[in-house]
Amino acid sequence: MPRQVARWIATTPSQRGLHATEGLHRLFEHCPELERTHDLVRQFAAMLDNRDAAGLTDWLDHLTASNLPALASLAKAIREDQAAVVQGITTPFNSGVNEGRITDLKLQKRITAGRAGVPLLRQRVIFMANPDAAIRDGVSPAHGGTPPLHEILARAREVRTPTPSTSTPRTKVGKGSSCEIVRRTPMCLSRIRIGR
Repeated sequence: MPRQVARWIATTPSQRGLHATEGLHRLFEHCPELERTHDLVRQFAAMLDNRDAAGLTDWLDHLTASNLPALASLAKAIREDQAAVVQGITTPFNSGVNEGRITDLKLQKRITAGRAGVPLLRQRVIFMANPDAAIRDGVSPAHGGTPPLHEILARAREVRTPTPSTSTPRTKVGKGSSCEIVRRTPMCLSRIRIGR
């Protein structure tokens, strides 16, 4: 329920459904602190929509005066880097692309963790950045570089395939049958085998 209420509060009032609007009004009747929080969130959303940080200082004062510890802590954190917050509000630029790349990189690192090492991770990062160039510019080991991705993957599959007896979770599917999921390295490909 708290996540749903947070979603209702973060949604623009004109885009909320009837259920969300009625639910929020019922909550506001029982919890005036939540209504205060809602009003402050909507004020900040208006600053973002208008790209106008002129009211940020007053808004931070309202956060501090709200007597809600979480909001006062948020105000303190924003004040520590207020110049960056003002830039974030007033400029159309954001770090979304960089954050996406970092998320992709962390995913690739988790997928290959303990399986193929830095050469495979390097190839995957290059492939993520530009798939056509990564395939076209595959560096040959003869030239002192990293082997192409397909060679690394082939070697990793040969060396590190888990044994089904130790790494396979079994779940009962029906009467007398079991569903076996086998994870294969390094691509974390799943194969489902149903048997009796």
